[in-house]
Amino acid sequence: MGVAAGRPVCVFDKDKKLIATYSSIAEAAKKMGMNKSNIDTQCRHLNKAPPKFGFYFRFKDEVDEKGFVE
Repeated sequence: MGVAAGRPVCVFDKDKKLIATYSSIAEAAKKMGMNKSNIDTQCRHLNKAPPKFGFYFRFKDEVDEKGFVE
């Protein structure tokens, strides 16, 4: 399973308020100093535990279509 290339990512705080949007997982990881695979796992809903770093990550197209999804 690879990291989704070039798919925009939204970042939400612990209260699920949108705080940033990045053009890709790679950009989000670089700007936030995080591991790409951790962001990818959250975007794909593979980890149901609360986020370790206080941020939720979701693919923008999913947010545009459905809003924030747990």
